[in-house]
Amino acid sequence: MASGGSRPYNASTMAAAAGAPQYVILKMDDLTSSWWREWKTLADLVKAEDLRIGFGIFAASLLDRDAAYDAWISGIARDDRYEIWFHGYTAEGPHGEPGREHHGTPYEYQKNSFDQAREVVLTRCDRILRTFGEHWHGGDATTVRIFNEDPYYRVWLCAPTEGHGASIDPDRRFPSNGVAMEVPDPANWQPGYVNFAEFRREYAGHEADPYLILQGHPWSWTDTSKKPDRTGAVLDRWAEFRKIVAFLRERGAVFVTPYEYYRIARGIGKDSAPPAAPAGLAAAREAGALILRWQPADDSGIDCFKIYRDGQPVGLSITSEWRFAGGLRGSQRGSYSVVAVGKSDACSPPSTPVEVLPR
Repeated sequence: MASGGSRPYNASTMAAAAGAPQYVILKMDDLTSSWWREWKTLADLVKAEDLRIGFGIFAASLLDRDAAYDAWISGIARDDRYEIWFHGYTAEGPHGEPGREHHGTPYEYQKNSFDQAREVVLTRCDRILRTFGEHWHGGDATTVRIFNEDPYYRVWLCAPTEGHGASIDPDRRFPSNGVAMEVPDPANWQPGYVNFAEFRREYAGHEADPYLILQGHPWSWTDTSKKPDRTGAVLDRWAEFRKIVAFLRERGAVFVTPYEYYRIARGIGKDSAPPAAPAGLAAAREAGALILRWQPADDSGIDCFKIYRDGQPVGLSITSEWRFAGGLRGSQRGSYSVVAVGKSDACSPPSTPVEVLPR
């Protein structure tokens, strides 16, 4: 049930299939509770334009106890037009170094970042993180090792192809096309200067690319609308973004989320039938751990399983077993069920539940 196929995703070797549209991945960076209202503006625009988009989250922000942010992102998580992808957990190194979470830090620190992000996004949003994108200083060989070992990630967005990037699983590596829609002033690195005319210039020569990744920082678009970019232009960055969307749509481009494009490239349609519900769910206690076991109805189209307690997601498994090593505490009592997640991302009905009681 791990990622299948061996087709390399390298922009230098890929060619658009005859008659296929160009797919556009909108890679939006730095979602956090501190400026989520700017993101709400973009989310509302996505709904108005009926787009599909990826929101790169710093996952620890889901623990900030911001009720308005939590309510908003819960709505985003229920809408499949938005993919929540992993940009970082805290975005900091172990001593608070900005942007160093996945650069020059130990394996245990980086692995914990990946694992904590997966847990919090699953339990708070009922979403599985499928896509990773580097932040600021980027990743390193340790990040690549963790990504390649991880059974749930399918996409490394804007993946480097040299240095440490050469070791990224080529089946999950999506390099940038080198087309930018933001053009920051060299004297002020602040991102967010969307400029349609500059995008048109950079897009020339990429019309036949099978996919296009466009990076954006919507939290700064209102502020940068008041400032000149490197061309000297002071522009409404939101309006410039709309122009880019309209231009690409006129060309027949199709907007997709990162994980959605991964599936499209493999011929996995989102209209594929969901898996059947797992059967025979049973709970056991072994060596102080709670263990759930079940039988998948047919594992040929199954990617992984989600485990629920009292209707809330609590874990993931790529096998037909899930272990809670923390012991059978009172907080673990409840009604457990399992859902199969298909390779098309469609989910089965829940299994027949099993009741777990404390000793």
